[in-house]
Amino acid sequence: MKPLPGKDGEGQLRILLRPGQTFELPDGRGSITFDGVERFAGLSIRTDPGKTLTLVSAVLMLAGLVLSLVVRRRRVFVRVRPDAATGRTVVSVGGLAKDDDEGMDDEVAAVLTDPEGRR
Repeated sequence: MKPLPGKDGEGQLRILLRPGQTFELPDGRGSITFDGVERFAGLSIRTDPGKTLTLVSAVLMLAGLVLSLVVRRRRVFVRVRPDAATGRTVVSVGGLAKDDDEGMDDEVAAVLTDPEGRR
């Protein structure tokens, strides 16, 4: 294929066609028809302003989960009730640990000896 000369014989022939138009080439060389354009790529540009908040929330949630698995949980229960038979106040203390906790006995003893927590 050789380029066709443009108008006035200078440069190359340039034509502008819209879908459905036909152009007759000079010197009976045929015609060019522009049938249409098919879309071949779909581009989508978007922003996600909540991604930073989502990341921070996920990191805090993971940190809380790790912390809840690592920290030893201890519960100490104190029951105070009057004893009608003796007229005294009865104090019952109990402790509950999540797993085997060697220090739980010391915590219960500390509550019994110093109930206000002044150690």
